[in-house]
Amino acid sequence: WPLNPDLKKVTALIDGLQVIPEDFRLAEEMAARVLNANPTDPEAVTVMARVHSMWLLRGWDRSTARYQKAKATAERALQLAPNEPEAHIALAIHLYSRGAEPQRAVELAQRAVDLCPQEARFHRMRDNCLWVLNVPAGSVFNDTSVDKENAGLRAALASARRTVELFPNDPIVRYELSRHYRDIGWWADFERTNDEVLAIAPLANAMVW
Repeated sequence: WPLNPDLKKVTALIDGLQVIPEDFRLAEEMAARVLNANPTDPEAVTVMARVHSMWLLRGWDRSTARYQKAKATAERALQLAPNEPEAHIALAIHLYSRGAEPQRAVELAQRAVDLCPQEARFHRMRDNCLWVLNVPAGSVFNDTSVDKENAGLRAALASARRTVELFPNDPIVRYELSRHYRDIGWWADFERTNDEVLAIAPLANAMVW
C-alpha cells in the first residue's frame, strides 16, 4: 500500500530517514495531481492526509491552513476508508500536533495498531499520544515517583519500551523512547538510549542531541 505507483513515490518521499522540507513539497505536488484527477479515491485521499499530517508532525508547517487541511482530509479519508490504518493515524497525528482530544488520538492510533500491528510507525504514534494523555508537559520525575505515584507515566513508558522490544532495529522507535526520557529529566537513560539509536543509524535528531 498504496497501489498507485505515483502515490508509492509520495510515501517514499515523506518516509525517508533523511527527509527535508523540499521532499515534502514535491510529495504534496505529486499527491495533489493524483487527488485532483480522482477526488473520491480512498487511496489518493488517504495519501494526501498522510502528507498533511507529516508536515504537522515534523513541525515544518503548523499554520492554521495546514491544520485545517490535515483535519478535513483525514476525516474524509476515514469516511472513504474506515478500515484503513493510515487514515486513522493521519487523524491521530493531527490531534497530537494540536494537543487536542488526547483520548481520541490514542484511540485512533491504537486502532491503526490493531489493523496493522507490523507497522512500527503506528506503535510509535500510539506511544506518543499516550505520552500526551498521561504526562503533563514540563513534568520532571524520579524513579520512585513513577513506581509509587504516577500510573499514567508508568503505562506510557511501558508502552514505549514494549515498542522498542517489538522493533529493536528501528532507530526512530528507539529515538522516541530516548526523547521521552529526556522530557522527564532521566538523563542517564536518555544518553544511553540515544547512543543505542546512533549505533543503529545516523539519525539527525539523535546526533544533534
